[in-house]
Amino acid sequence: MGNIINNQMIEDIRNLLINSRLLIQETVSLKLSWTHNLIFSIQDLVSNKYLPTVEELQKELLRERNLLLKGSDNE
Repeated sequence: MGNIINNQMIEDIRNLLINSRLLIQETVSLKLSWTHNLIFSIQDLVSNKYLPTVEELQKELLRERNLLLKGSDNE
């Protein structure tokens, strides 16, 4: 009887260890995924910093248009 309980306890502990390892692997995988997404989000934010905004583009186009109009007025 004592042998059966011990074998069952060993089996339960073994299953707990397996489940714990699987849970740790899933957690690490999820954290790596979050880290990966966070890194790409930060890279996007940094790279977009150097892209002009719509307002900046509109101002630049207006400036260029005004320069072209002034040039055609002088001719």
